[in-house]
Amino acid sequence: MSRTAIRTVAALLALLGAGACHDSSRSSEAPTAPGGEPRSSVLAGGEDQPTFTTVDVPGSTQTRILDVNEPGEMVGIYQAAGVTHGFFRDKEGRFVTLDPPNATATFPHGINDRGDITGRFDEAGTGRTHGFLLADGIYTVFDVAGSNNTQPEFINERGDIAGKYADAVQFQHGFVLRDGVLTIVDVPGAASTDVQVYTNDGLHVGDIRDGANPSIVHSFTLEDGVFTIFDVPGATLTLARAVGKYGHVVGNYVDPSGRHAFIRTSEGQFERVDFPGAPRTEIFGATRTGTYVGSYTVGGVEHGFVRVAR
Repeated sequence: MSRTAIRTVAALLALLGAGACHDSSRSSEAPTAPGGEPRSSVLAGGEDQPTFTTVDVPGSTQTRILDVNEPGEMVGIYQAAGVTHGFFRDKEGRFVTLDPPNATATFPHGINDRGDITGRFDEAGTGRTHGFLLADGIYTVFDVAGSNNTQPEFINERGDIAGKYADAVQFQHGFVLRDGVLTIVDVPGAASTDVQVYTNDGLHVGDIRDGANPSIVHSFTLEDGVFTIFDVPGATLTLARAVGKYGHVVGNYVDPSGRHAFIRTSEGQFERVDFPGAPRTEIFGATRTGTYVGSYTVGGVEHGFVRVAR
């Protein structure tokens, strides 16, 4: 692992001062629509009248929010002049760009309640994809041994990191890095495995490519040594991305009607989530108190959003 000192996020925010950029925000309200019939019944109504707020990085052409912590800090990506940068957004709506040294593109995927950030970046000159941890103002760059494509997706309150990597023959495995010990996670029979969440109490959540037909993607949970595979009914692609309020699994799916977000209860009930008026909606992060973040696309432009239940 290599370590490169940078300014702390707090120091960067202090430099912004009173002239700090704030997001351009607008709110919409609409009830969510139910999804198709799963193994058990579909949620009839879900949360009452959630509020959606658009969040765009000032000056960007595309914005996607990838995670949120309980204090309300967020991380994600934006595009400007054709380059993908990471960003941190504080509770007051101020943005800081996050780019590890020598990065050509940066993707901060996870933030915990302490403000530790993990993600990946593409390295100039080599084309390799490395994982990184940004904590206490220090970037720590790391790779799974033998991999030239390491992609951390999540960091919990303990500091455990989960994600995926490609081995020497480009087979994709999930992983959890806990207390310096790497655990490989492979769902039996899957063509690939991606761990998107590893909670403090050991719940794994992620997705797999189907072993018989890799164009089909399922989601999974792993708890107490037991894998559970699930799909949104009628979907060819189901991507679990976070664990939210009441332990609900949230994520995205594709069916003949398009790309939508979903909320799944522990009983296997599904609720479809769409940003009002948007043909494409995706949820990437969630809090334990019911805030969901992600992106929606209208007219080919991707915007970040925050969804809060009343």
